[in-house]
Amino acid sequence: MGFDALDPDLVNPDTHPHLTLNQHRSIDTIVSSTGKQSTHELWPTIITGLPPDEHGLTLEDGVTWGSPILDFGGRVADMFLPDAIRSQIGAWLLTNTSADAFRAPATYYRDNGISTVFDGQETSAIGIPNYVVDPDDEDHEHRLRRSMGDLFERDSDTVGGHRTSDPVAFYEQCMEMAVVRIARVRRRRRSRNYELVFGYTSALDLIGHVAHSIPSLQRQAYEETDKSWANSEPTSRRVTNSCS
Repeated sequence: MGFDALDPDLVNPDTHPHLTLNQHRSIDTIVSSTGKQSTHELWPTIITGLPPDEHGLTLEDGVTWGSPILDFGGRVADMFLPDAIRSQIGAWLLTNTSADAFRAPATYYRDNGISTVFDGQETSAIGIPNYVVDPDDEDHEHRLRRSMGDLFERDSDTVGGHRTSDPVAFYEQCMEMAVVRIARVRRRRRSRNYELVFGYTSALDLIGHVAHSIPSLQRQAYEETDKSWANSEPTSRRVTNSCS
């Protein structure tokens, strides 16, 4: 189970035992092409073992154009628009349209001769950023993420890069996302139909983007996530990365 942006500085083994591996150590976080951590680039690294410049899924300034038509617009913009303006347009698209920065198809890896942890075995990938098995399969987390509107808007002037119109409503929506993804992973694990079930949720990451002024909200999110994951099988594993 992958919890995006599970911060080791916020996880306490005594209060979050189910978010803590029995054995763990520090690793160097990959710095993306933007100069900071990027979900878009790091999760493909987790499933391939390759740095972003080798797996090829890189993202400028954390935003994307998000559709074939807008991709063309992006290529044109590369030639004519300053980086700051292109980033502002990309931010607006992600906030105000159904554009999604993390929807590269699973076929991308095969087509480019890139091996992943899903090769050669019966697997189920649930919501892994930039590993989309079925582009038409949009689960509850995807739908909630797309419907946030002013609950989650990019704002480069804030500490977390985003703002929310209602922190409590945003928190509830994020935690619903996490609970649904955890339930899907647990159900497929118990079906015994797969050799590997790999799920992901962005809930903690999203909350972290807006909780800089309400630290109690982020602490509560960690406590609730720990309880939600508490009933997972002992053989399940937690995968974390500290991107923002």
